[in-house]
Amino acid sequence: MDPHAQLSQEELEEFYAQHGHHGQGGLNPRSLEEIVEHCLEPTVSGAAAHVGKLLFWCLVFRVATQSARIPPWLSHFISAATGMVALAHFFYAAVAYLIVLAVVSYLALALSWRWTERMCGAVVTATCLAINTVW
Repeated sequence: MDPHAQLSQEELEEFYAQHGHHGQGGLNPRSLEEIVEHCLEPTVSGAAAHVGKLLFWCLVFRVATQSARIPPWLSHFISAATGMVALAHFFYAAVAYLIVLAVVSYLALALSWRWTERMCGAVVTATCLAINTVW
């Protein structure tokens, strides 16, 4: 049946009779309780599980860095560590790729800064493109 064809009233009624339309005006035949039980609850509980992990690691980071005076390098290290753990919750083995990319990019930045300060951006960009092409 052509989806753009116009149906006559008789064809439309026959279509509805064959496909279970019972004059409900296109509304879902399920009750509100069924919708909540089968749609809303699984969606909210699944989202809460993921968001809960993120909130937990954010809380760990905040407590670790705000409860005592720590040097900036340690704050950055804690941020990277909690961020990697949070990433591992969602991306599992793909976190290894992110770690390799970050380490190699940082090394490219450090080495290019030593050799030529003007080309740092181009060197890091070329390095990232090469890693993405090869990996």
